[in-house]
Amino acid sequence: MNNTTNASSNLFAGELISSRVHVFVGNYGSGKTELSLNAALYIASLGYQTAMIDLDIVNPYFRSADREDKLAAAGVRVIAPIFARTALDIPALPARIQSIFDDPRERVVIDVGGDDTGAAALGQFASRLQGARARVWYVINACRPLSSDLGSNLDLMSRIAARARLKPDGIIHNTNLGDSSDARIVSSAHPMLEALSRETGIPIAAVTGEERILPSLSDQEAALFWPIERFMRPEFFD
Repeated sequence: MNNTTNASSNLFAGELISSRVHVFVGNYGSGKTELSLNAALYIASLGYQTAMIDLDIVNPYFRSADREDKLAAAGVRVIAPIFARTALDIPALPARIQSIFDDPRERVVIDVGGDDTGAAALGQFASRLQGARARVWYVINACRPLSSDLGSNLDLMSRIAARARLKPDGIIHNTNLGDSSDARIVSSAHPMLEALSRETGIPIAAVTGEERILPSLSDQEAALFWPIERFMRPEFFD
């Protein structure tokens, strides 16, 4: 699937182009890495100098660094923790992360580690990110634990924002069950996401998923739809 063309007229695609720095935060399994990959590849496909920062110091199962070859082939510069793609769990961030603030021509996508513990790594860059007018996207997969109901999402969003010292600019509705996903799964979670948006005052910026589900979405969901390609597949699916 080529989502570059299909996504180009979407409102969220416009958001990706209008700002230089984009930060993806959320719970474990929300799809932050998947969306960060799609965002970086989309921005690079339009000819922008692009960097992707893997700020996941807690070493979860899926890592953006694991797709470094694909990103490099697309011209995306990748910066990852020193011990990325190893079994070591050591919170060591490379000093070159600071380089993302040096060149105003470079577009930057930051994939942040899960929940509020991972967001703490982002907090040390909060003032510089604010200075760069970074956009923060809070990703939710309502099929994941601690993300299926309003109260849990309110609590986790608040904790992540506090640790990151950055308030989300938009909610990304990334509810899915991998290859078993369909429009029904997405639509069943949409009322809860709308309630979260009303409660927090943070808009739903995008509804994401593979393009095959688009024809079955409601008009409201379809208007927010940003098609993505799924790169991060667990080994046991192969």
